[in-house]
Amino acid sequence: MKNKKRLLIYIFIILLCIGFIFIPKNNTKQDTSKPAETIVIDDPRPSIPDDPSVPEKEEVKPWDIYYKNETSLESVRKKYDNNEIIAELYIPDLIDVYLARATDNEYYLNHNLYRKKDIKGSEYMDYRVGLDSKQINLYGHNSSTFNIPFRKLEKFLDQEFFESHPYVIMTFDGEERAYEILSIKEISTDYEHMKVNPTSMVEHIDKMIDGAIFVRNLKYDENTRLLVMQTCSYAHKDNYYIITAIEIDKK
Repeated sequence: MKNKKRLLIYIFIILLCIGFIFIPKNNTKQDTSKPAETIVIDDPRPSIPDDPSVPEKEEVKPWDIYYKNETSLESVRKKYDNNEIIAELYIPDLIDVYLARATDNEYYLNHNLYRKKDIKGSEYMDYRVGLDSKQINLYGHNSSTFNIPFRKLEKFLDQEFFESHPYVIMTFDGEERAYEILSIKEISTDYEHMKVNPTSMVEHIDKMIDGAIFVRNLKYDENTRLLVMQTCSYAHKDNYYIITAIEIDKK
């Protein structure tokens, strides 16, 4: 009787082992070698309704909601004793800062607007460009230590923030320009954005948004003018974040 029970137990154990052997295993591994796909975001500005009987929603212009800084750039230049201050950069809920432009792209990496040595540097415009350039490049340090303006550009890595903050305003002497943010991209070796006077603007922008983290679905052509903001990335060594914005025609 005992031998029979042992035999039954052995048979049960053998069947159990066979069952484990033939249970299928999940051998699927996540492919981490491929970069995340670009997320395309619709233009927040309302489109014209198909039904003409439906009234079109009134569009809010970015320059209409811009907080007007009553301080003129001329008085700012006098305050800092610096005639290289060329513009004011404003991003709602994020940045309001004055920009300088030197005769090279090195000086304001380690000088403040008073033109004093400062490891935090200043936000500044590429020396190669002017107000009529096809593309205006802006630069500023990022920092894990100091709370400096371009550090805040990392907020655009959050999709909700990217979607809800589409506009950038640049104020020059007596002129305001509005831009709509097209994309944010992290780069390591692709410096397409440094071509401030591209032969083909469409081809140039196509390359600029290729591989971007977020892209807003905006139209552009050969007459499009760009604003590009660059700061360092702390996510990966020697990388940069590039935010590209398209100038909005006020007409």
